Amino acid sequence: MDNFISKIKTPAVLAVIAAFFAGSALCFQYNIETVSVLPIIIMLFIVPLFKKDFEIQDKKTDKPAAVCGLLFTLACVSVQCEKFLSYGSLIKMIYAVICCSAGSYLFYKCISKLLLGRLRSVEMTVAGKTGTKQNVKLFLIFSLCIFLCRLPYFLYVFPGNIQYDSAMQLLMAVRRMEMSNHHPFVHTMLIRACMDAGMNMFGTQTAGAAIYSIVQCLLHTFAFAYVLQSFYAAGADKRAVYVSLAFYCLMPYHTDYAFYMVKDTLFGSITLVLVLTLWRMMRRPSLYEAVMFVVFGINFCLYRNNAFFAFIMCLPVIAAVFWKKNKRVVILALFVLASCAIIRGPIYTAIGVLKPSPVESYSVPLQHIARTVANNGKITDKQYEMLNKILDVSQLPAQYNAENADPIKWLVRDTGDIDYLEAHKGEYFKLWLDIGLKNPLQYFLAEVGLTSGYYYPDMICYYGTSDFWGDQFGLDIHKVSLAPIWLQKIITALNEMYKTVYIAASLWSIGLMCWIMIFCAALCVCKGKKELLVIYAPMAALIITLLIATPVNREMRYAYYLFTTAPLMCIIPFLNTEKQP
Repeated sequence: MDNFISKIKTPAVLAVIAAFFAGSALCFQYNIETVSVLPIIIMLFIVPLFKKDFEIQDKKTDKPAAVCGLLFTLACVSVQCEKFLSYGSLIKMIYAVICCSAGSYLFYKCISKLLLGRLRSVEMTVAGKTGTKQNVKLFLIFSLCIFLCRLPYFLYVFPGNIQYDSAMQLLMAVRRMEMSNHHPFVHTMLIRACMDAGMNMFGTQTAGAAIYSIVQCLLHTFAFAYVLQSFYAAGADKRAVYVSLAFYCLMPYHTDYAFYMVKDTLFGSITLVLVLTLWRMMRRPSLYEAVMFVVFGINFCLYRNNAFFAFIMCLPVIAAVFWKKNKRVVILALFVLASCAIIRGPIYTAIGVLKPSPVESYSVPLQHIARTVANNGKITDKQYEMLNKILDVSQLPAQYNAENADPIKWLVRDTGDIDYLEAHKGEYFKLWLDIGLKNPLQYFLAEVGLTSGYYYPDMICYYGTSDFWGDQFGLDIHKVSLAPIWLQKIITALNEMYKTVYIAASLWSIGLMCWIMIFCAALCVCKGKKELLVIYAPMAALIITLLIATPVNREMRYAYYLFTTAPLMCIIPFLNTEKQP
C-alpha cells in the first residue's frame, strides 16, 4: 500500500493529474469543445512543465509563484462566473468551478515558478555610470529619435486628436465655461496657455491646439528619454535600452496619445518619472532627486482625482523602504500629500475652481443597483420609491450597460435630482448596502462587468482616438490631415495591427500589463530585492482605485500609466541597486 501511494506521489503521476485539470481549465476558458482533440494536445504539451515543476524544490520561488498563481486565477475565474451560472445543472456548475479554479491555479503557479526560477539569476548591469555631459548627450539623442518617430503622425492628425472631454476642457480654456476640477485644473491651464499662445501668434484656435500637441509631445518624449538615459547611466545592458527605445518609438498607442488632448497622456508621463525618481533616490539620494520627487509627486496627485488616494496608499510602502535609509523621503511624501490637500481644497475654492459633479463618485454604486434592477433582483417597493427620487427607475433596464456606467450617470442628470442625492447620501449609501446584502451576486457581476478588462489579459482595450470634437460647441478648431495618402494608409494599418497580428496584439491588453506588473514585483521578491516593491506600489495603487471607481471597462487611457512604465517594471528587477546612475 505504501509503495502504491509513493508511486502516486511521483512527479510524473502528479504532472499528469495537474495537466488534466490545467488543460481542462484552459479549454473551458477558451470555449474549446469537449470532443475536440485540442484538450489532449494541450495536456501532452504541459505534462513536461508540471513534471519539471514538481521536481524543483525552491523555497525562494514557491511563495511568489503561489501569489501570482492565486491572483491570475482569481482574474480568470471571476470573468467566467456568468458562464458558470449558465449551466442548468448544479453538479455541472460545481465541476466547472472546481476544475477551472484548480486547473488555472496549478497552471499559472507552475508557469510563474519556472519563469521566476529561470530569471532569478539574470542580471543586466554590464557597465558603470556615465558622465554628466554624456548623460545630457544621450538624453538629447533619445529625445530626438522618439520625436522624429512622432512627426509623421502629427501630420496625419493635425492639429491633434480632440475628444469630448477635451472639448469640455477647451471651453474652460477659452473662458466660455466655468473652471472645474472634474478634469484636472492644472491640465486645463496648460491648454489655456497653449490656446492663448496660438491666438496671440497666429490668430486661430487651430494653431493653439497644434501648439498644445507639440508641447505635450515634447513633455511625453522627454519623460521616455529620461528613463532610457537613466537605464544607460545605471549600466543597463544596451540591448534592454534599445528594446525599450523601440517600444517607446514604434508602439502606435504611444504616438497616438502623444497628440491626444487628454489628461491621461501627461499623467502617464508623470507617473513614469515619479516611479523612476523613487528608484533613483534608492540609489543616490540628492537635492535634485528630492526636488523631482516633490514636483512630480504633486503633479501626480493633481492630474487625476484617484491618484491622490493612490499616493496615500503608497505611503506605508514608502515609509517601510525609506524610513531607515532616508527619512527625508517619507517627510517629503507627507509634504506632497499636505500640499495637494491644500491645493485641491482651500486654494481651488478661493480661486473659484468648481468641484467635480458628485454623481461621478456614485457611478459605480449606481451601476450595481442598475444591474440588480435590470435582472429583477430583490428590491422592495420602498427601495424603489427611494430610487425614483434620484432617477427614473423604469429606464434602468434599457440604460444599463455592463461595461459602461456613463448611461446611468446621464440618467441621474436627465431624470433625477443630484442635489437631493447629495443631501441624503448617507441614506442612499445604506440603501446601496441593503440592496447589496440581498443581491450580492448581482453586485459582484456588475463589478466584474465594469472592471474585468483591467486585470484579465484576453481583452483588447478601447484606445482609438478617431473622434474629433474640436469643431463642436462653436470651437474654431478644424482637423486637416497634412500627410499624403500613402502615409495615412501606413499609419492606419499600424493603428489597427492589434486586430490582425496575434502576438503583437497582446501589447494592447491592459490586463496583460497588469499581470506583468504583478510578475515583475514577484521577481523582485525572488531576487532578494523587496525594497523595489516601492517601484510597483504607485501602479498597483492606481489599479486598485481604478477598480473601485472606474466608469468604463478596459479604457486604455485610464490605465495608460501601465504602458508608459512597462519597460521600467520589466528592467529594474535585473539592475544592480547598489550602483549609482
